[in-house]
Amino acid sequence: SELVRKIRGKYHDLGAAVIGDRIHDIEAAKKNNVLSIGTLYGYGGKEPEQADTTINTFAELLDSDLISKKLPNLKIHFHKPVSSQWPLFL
Repeated sequence: SELVRKIRGKYHDLGAAVIGDRIHDIEAAKKNNVLSIGTLYGYGGKEPEQADTTINTFAELLDSDLISKKLPNLKIHFHKPVSSQWPLFL
C-alpha cells in the first residue's frame, strides 16, 4: 500500500485504480481509497473476486467503459514494478 501512496502522490492524487490478481493488490487499493480491479486470468485463484470489480482479460479493461465510468477525467499512467507485471496503476 506504500507504493500506491507514493505513486498517487507523484501524480498529485489523480483518480487511481490498482489492477491485480492477488489479495495484497486489492488490500493496497482499499487502504488508499482507490478502485480495485481483480484480474480473473492471473495466479490469485479466487482472491481477485474480492475487488470492487473484475475483468477476465486485459483487453476487457481497455475495450470497456469500466474505468471511465468509475473514474471520469482519468489520465492513464502505467507503472510496472520490477518484481512482476502487476499491479498496474492508473
